[in-house]
Amino acid sequence: QPKEFWTLNIIFKNNKNETIDPHGTGCFYSASICALVALGYPIKEAISKSKKIIFEAISKSENLGGITNTLNYDFKKFLT
Repeated sequence: QPKEFWTLNIIFKNNKNETIDPHGTGCFYSASICALVALGYPIKEAISKSKKIIFEAISKSENLGGITNTLNYDFKKFLT
């Protein structure tokens, strides 16, 4: 018996900081989404919250002597 599939098309927009070249944003972002969904957040809310988390981490990123910036995020605020 065929399964029914559905799609969710939502666009999440944010400003891009052209002066920062952080490393690990994709992994950080996807892990955040997965963690929030595993904790019971609806997918739309998990994506939205993760977008805010990654934007803050990028904004606070620092170059520690390498060629890319290191993300900086206070994980105590993750569930707030």
